[in-house]
Amino acid sequence: MRPRLLLIYLTIVLAPLGVLAALGIRMAQSEHQSTQQQIERLLRASLDSSNALAEEHIASVQREMQRLLPELSADRTLLRETERRHPRISQIFLLDNEGTLFHPSPKDPSLTDDEWSFIERTRRIWLDKDLYTMALQATAESQSKRQVQSVSKSTLNGAKNGATSPIVDLDHGEYDAVQGPVFGWYPWFWGRTFHFICWYRDPAGNVIGAELNRSRFLADLIARLPQTNPQKPELRDGLIRLVDSEGRIIYQWGMYRPKTKDEEPVVWRNLSKPLNAWRFEYFASLDTQYISWSTLFNIITSLFAGAMGLAGLAIYFYYENTRELRDASQRVSFVNQVSHELKTPLTNIRMYAELLDDELFEENEKAQRYAEIIALESQRLTRLINNVLSFSRQKRQKLTLQLSRQNVDETIRGVIENFEPSLAAAGIECEFRAGADAECLFDCDAIEQIIGNLLNNVEKYAAQGKHALIESRKDGSTVTITVTDRGPGIPMKQRVKIFEAFYRVNDGLTDGATGTGIGLWISRELARKHDGDLTMLDAPQGASFELTFRCQDSA
Repeated sequence: MRPRLLLIYLTIVLAPLGVLAALGIRMAQSEHQSTQQQIERLLRASLDSSNALAEEHIASVQREMQRLLPELSADRTLLRETERRHPRISQIFLLDNEGTLFHPSPKDPSLTDDEWSFIERTRRIWLDKDLYTMALQATAESQSKRQVQSVSKSTLNGAKNGATSPIVDLDHGEYDAVQGPVFGWYPWFWGRTFHFICWYRDPAGNVIGAELNRSRFLADLIARLPQTNPQKPELRDGLIRLVDSEGRIIYQWGMYRPKTKDEEPVVWRNLSKPLNAWRFEYFASLDTQYISWSTLFNIITSLFAGAMGLAGLAIYFYYENTRELRDASQRVSFVNQVSHELKTPLTNIRMYAELLDDELFEENEKAQRYAEIIALESQRLTRLINNVLSFSRQKRQKLTLQLSRQNVDETIRGVIENFEPSLAAAGIECEFRAGADAECLFDCDAIEQIIGNLLNNVEKYAAQGKHALIESRKDGSTVTITVTDRGPGIPMKQRVKIFEAFYRVNDGLTDGATGTGIGLWISRELARKHDGDLTMLDAPQGASFELTFRCQDSA
C-alpha cells in the first residue's frame, strides 16, 4: 500500500476515534466534576448542621443573658454577687449614660484581682468607647427601623398590655419594637484569644454587660457538638474541625486524619455571629476515580465498536479502491498495448500515403488530395498515440530520455516541415527565426513531440490568427524555444490549469476541436526531464509558450 494511501486510511480510522475519545474524556470530566460537586454539597450540609448546633448554643446563652441583664442595677454589691453565683459569667460591668466605666471602677479601692485583670484586658474598649458607640449606633438604627417597618397599632397595644414585643435584628444588636435596642454582642481579641461580651442598654441610657467565661462557653459549645464515633458512617472517612481565627484547633471529631500538616480542607464555612471569626473545616479523603469503572467501560466499548466499524469501512474502501485501480491499470495497459499495436500499421499507412502522393500525376488532383489527407491524418494520429504512450510511461515512472547529438534548429525545421501541409490547409503561415544552430545532446523525439503538440494547438485553436512564430536561441547549455500565435489566447485564470492532465479550456475556444487534454501536460513533463520547463508567457495577442531545456555539448 502506498504511504499516502495508508495515511489516508489511518486518518479515516483514527480521526473519528480521536473525536470519540475526546468526547469520552469530556464526559468523564463532567461526571467527575458533578460527583465532586455532589460530595461538596453533602459536606457543606454537614457543616451547616454543625453550625446549627453552634447557633443553638449562642441562642441559649443569649436568652439567658436577656433574662439576667435587665434585672441588674447600679448596685455594685448586686453586680458582684451575680457574677459570683453565675457560672457562665466571668465579669459584670456597667457603663453610665456617658460611656464611663462605673463598675468595676478603677477608682474603687475594693477591686479584686479578677476585676483589675478585667479592666486591663478591656482598657482599650473603655478608652475608645467602642462598646458604648456600638450601643448608640444600635439606638440610631432602631429608630430607622421603626420608620421603615411601621409597627402596627395592634402590636403596640399588645405590647403595652404585657404581650411579648417583636424582636428585630440589627447590625449592632437586637431591637425591641416598643422599648428600643435591648441586647447585643461585642466580641474582641485579647492577645490571641477571642472573648465575648453580652450587653444591654436600659431606658436610661446605661449599658450593663457581662464578659462570658470563655472556658465555660467553649465547654458548653463542645458539649453540643458530635463526638468521634467509629460507628457513624458519614464521619468514618471524614474529620470536622472547629478552628479559631488563628487557625488553632478548638475541637474536632471524626475518624479521618490528614495525611500532611498542611493538608487543606475539602470545604469550610464560618460560624454565625458572634462566632464568625471561627470556622468549621471538613477534611476527607476524596480519592475518587477520575473516571469511574462504568464510564471507563463505556468509553472502551464505544472506542472498540467504533474502531471495528471504521476499520471495516476502511478495509472495504481499500479493496474497492484497489479493485478500481486494478481495473484502471488494466484499461491503461490495454490502451497502451493497442497504441503500440496501432503505431506500426499507422507508420506504414503514413509512409505509403506519402509514396502514393509522390507517384500520382499532377493531373489527378483529386487522388493526390486524398493521399495528402491520409498522410496528414496519419501524422495527427501518430502524435496522439505518442502522447498516450508518453503519458502511460510517465504514470508508470518509465518515461526516460534517449539522448543523441542533434542540431536544435534542424530538429525544429523538421517538425515545421511535417506540419506545413496541415498549417497551410488551415491558412496559417509559420515563421521560424532560428538562433540555436548548434549540435548538442538531447532527446530529438521528445523535443519534436513538444513542438508538435504546441503547433497542433495552434492549428486547432489559433487558426483565425493566420500566423505562428517560432524562435530559438542557445545560451550556454540552455536552449530556449518560443511558439507564439495570434489567436484568441487563453483566459488568465485558466493559464495554470492548462498544464494539468485532461484539462481543457471550457469556452468557445475549444468548440468543435477534438483532443485528449494531455498534450501540454506531457510536453511539460518531457521538458522537465531535460532539466527545463514549459511555461506560458504574457503576450499582447494570442498565446505564447516558452520551452527551455538543457542541451549538453558532450556526454
